[in-house]
Amino acid sequence: MNPISLRSSLAVVRRPLNLLLDSNLLLLLAVGSYDLELIRSFKRVSDYTVKEYEIPKRFAPGFREVISTPHILTEVSNLANSLPAYIRPAWLAHFSQSVGGMEERHLPAVELMEAPEFAIFGLTDAALSRLSETVLLATADERLCSYLQRRNLFAISFNEIRAEQSPRF
Repeated sequence: MNPISLRSSLAVVRRPLNLLLDSNLLLLLAVGSYDLELIRSFKRVSDYTVKEYEIPKRFAPGFREVISTPHILTEVSNLANSLPAYIRPAWLAHFSQSVGGMEERHLPAVELMEAPEFAIFGLTDAALSRLSETVLLATADERLCSYLQRRNLFAISFNEIRAEQSPRF
């Protein structure tokens, strides 16, 4: 299956080589790749469907690399704490293995706290904002995405990707 194209947010010539998924989308990918049934039952991703899980799964291979930050990985791990206790150890082992080869970009918190985005969005999103200067951020956060797009940074909303996948009439 072909990777999803970017038609509206980014000109092809400006398209970055690397992809950064926000915490919600990385959690969706990690949960779905562990057990599709958890998408329906785990409250942190139950707003998504199994079909929507397929979207970032197909979108990511169009990039050289999917990267992350310590902030995103921490958020995903913390969100996973609400998994049932009998699932959590195996899921954490799966998560560890699935992100093990991922490039992790570290931006010092003290620098991020000086950025204007910190006061608006907080620490994790300040890091995402900084990285979206050179890396495409795919996010479920419409407010953040809109902010970044207004500044001509590399960001695309999950809703935009989802709309590209909807049947056209």
